[in-house]
Amino acid sequence: MGKIKGMDVVLHVRTKISDDAAGNPVYKTDDATVNNVLVAPTTADDLIDNSRLEGTKELYTLGIPKGDTHVWLENTVTFFGKTFHCYAEQEGIEANIPLSWHKKVFVERYDG
Repeated sequence: MGKIKGMDVVLHVRTKISDDAAGNPVYKTDDATVNNVLVAPTTADDLIDNSRLEGTKELYTLGIPKGDTHVWLENTVTFFGKTFHCYAEQEGIEANIPLSWHKKVFVERYDG
């Protein structure tokens, strides 16, 4: 039996750096490659559990490796040559989970 191995994804983290003259926030974006992320299509049951019923085109669930400290929620991530919006997450207790991943991040196809 083979070992489970994730793939590399690029997380685009937006950080507010200031406000413009009109009072709108100005952001900078830093890209970080995150290794060993599991990527799986999201099922209909997961959609209902997360109250996301608007019927987006592509939905995936990411398994985030233990020890990762990035902010995923409300940022974007690129994999399979496409960019997705991170809209929800579930996190477990690292010490109580036997494999290498402790958090699920739900992403939808980002059309921005």
